[in-house]
Amino acid sequence: MEATAQQAVPALPERDDTLLPAELVVRSYPSGSRDFCCCRRGEPLTLEVTLTRPFERARLVLVTNANQPTHQDWVELPFTRHDARHYSLALPLTQRGHFCARLRASLDDGKTWHWDRAPYSYFLVSPPHVQDIKLYTLIPSLTGTVKDWTELLPRLRDMGFNTVHLLPLTQMDTSLSPYAAADLFALDPAYLDPGDSRPGLVQFEGFVKRAQQLGIGLCMDLVLNHVGCHSLVARRHPEWLQADPAQADGFRRAGWQGHDGWHKWEDLALVDYAHPHAPTRTAIWEYFGQYCRFWASFAAATDGMVRLDNLHSSHEGFARHMLNDLRHHFADLLVFAELFASPETNERLMFDHGLDLLLGTQWEHHFTPDLRRYLTFVHSRPSQVRYYLPISTHDSGTPTEEFGDVTSTLPRYAISCFYGHGLTGMTQGVEYGNLKKVNFIGRHADTTLANDSDFTETIGRYHHLLDAYPVFHQSGNLIFIDGHHNAILGAWRGNLADPVGGFVLLTNLDIYHPQTISLDFGAHGLLLLGHQLHDVLSGRRFATAGNRLTLTLDACGVAILRVV
Repeated sequence: MEATAQQAVPALPERDDTLLPAELVVRSYPSGSRDFCCCRRGEPLTLEVTLTRPFERARLVLVTNANQPTHQDWVELPFTRHDARHYSLALPLTQRGHFCARLRASLDDGKTWHWDRAPYSYFLVSPPHVQDIKLYTLIPSLTGTVKDWTELLPRLRDMGFNTVHLLPLTQMDTSLSPYAAADLFALDPAYLDPGDSRPGLVQFEGFVKRAQQLGIGLCMDLVLNHVGCHSLVARRHPEWLQADPAQADGFRRAGWQGHDGWHKWEDLALVDYAHPHAPTRTAIWEYFGQYCRFWASFAAATDGMVRLDNLHSSHEGFARHMLNDLRHHFADLLVFAELFASPETNERLMFDHGLDLLLGTQWEHHFTPDLRRYLTFVHSRPSQVRYYLPISTHDSGTPTEEFGDVTSTLPRYAISCFYGHGLTGMTQGVEYGNLKKVNFIGRHADTTLANDSDFTETIGRYHHLLDAYPVFHQSGNLIFIDGHHNAILGAWRGNLADPVGGFVLLTNLDIYHPQTISLDFGAHGLLLLGHQLHDVLSGRRFATAGNRLTLTLDACGVAILRVV
């Protein structure tokens, strides 16, 4: 269409408010979407604002969509004035999800108002139990039937585990991988108790009920981006899967990028969430959304969580749509994701998808310098990302395979428990020192768990300490004080200004030899002179000499020293 001079020009509305000078405001909270804050429902969020100059008639309000049913409504919440420069607001968090907020200020008792020059601040609110996850990955094919899983639950509770992760339970395709589903809505027949005539899902509901009784949350594994190549979906709706003419069956395969190139999983066909035909795309999203909701309902019944397998390879639009649907139905369902991408992508998806936990990979860092750098990274963005740090996973090797000897299990698990965010766990068999990775492909795993090792008692003690001391669940409070020792990982957890109740953590990663370390607390701003250090594991007490401590740890030794 040819433009004409008579076309209407839209009017730009006048504004009666302006921006505050940037140098006038100091905030206790970050601004901008990249520096979002992770919070917990039920805990007040305290925001503090300091004006760099006194204003006797200033009034401050927070404009926010927090605690609104759909986050579409906005309210103004007044700050409490303490004096001419200092203001605070205690914001109760009653709803999970995202919200944002921005400061407005009047310097003349409400006659004129100004927006904060900083951008909106963003917040991600998680359910309250996000801070206390001790997760046990149960290998269904190793454990037996639903009846066997049920009988295992009391032992897991006695060890202090409060969440059980189940590998996918869906009926397996011809490859017999739990991650290659044949029927997304059916329990694999190998898991059924032959002495129980009830349908499989009814049997599984009995397992769920027992977990509820024991206070154990279930973590259900959701596989978003692929199905088995011979699955019900592939047979009835091949158009729902991505095409690859080079494959004999016409399906594009899922895979992973290794250091040596691209590796295909020959048994996995990719779902086409971006299908160009809108009705087909809608049908795909609805079917796989129902699958996610179906299995998530069992987790939600136990105040549990879902694990998003391979989220880095999944369709972002569908993942966001599906997660919004799950939160609509299950308000307190935790979302835990396997997300292997750049830190920037991880943080973006953490906020965009409203993820509560990301999988940390401490087992990939075999040597002390690398592990020290990784744990520093884990604590480098304390308000943004929560990492679940298992000792190893069902995809990795066992501690014996990863670190050289079964004796590495306890120091490595101590690192998982006490050096991260207090979110820890292990795969079935680690508690008994299994030497080789469990092969979870197939309907009957052949790994023997009964070895010469039994770490269950110490694992239980570690979990008890996690329950007893909130300092291990906080972010950003880890400082390495080991002087870059080549074998001992030594760190401080606590408040430098008030060290009583804080912890000195020492872990010897040498599987062969004792190691000695000399700690100079003053070099790190710690004043421990006159205090004792109580090892909460051994009961021994140590006094600092000149604000220093020299200590020898046995091979794979662990010391957890509380300042008293």
